[in-house]
Amino acid sequence: MMKTKDEQKSILDEEVFRLVQQGWYVKNRTETTCELAKTTSRGLPILDLPIFIMGEEISLNIEVTPEGEIKIL
Repeated sequence: MMKTKDEQKSILDEEVFRLVQQGWYVKNRTETTCELAKTTSRGLPILDLPIFIMGEEISLNIEVTPEGEIKIL
């Protein structure tokens, strides 16, 4: 069954909230799509101190289809 734009937006809101809790941040957003990013890091033990080096930024693009399904682009 087709979802309204408001229903699609609500589904996207929930998914974006879940991903932000996992360390992603929103770069761009529309009613039904969102581009998120996350910077990777890796530990580098130096003198037994936990030092982290920031790595590359990774992106994730998602869309809520008219049927209400979350699609990774």
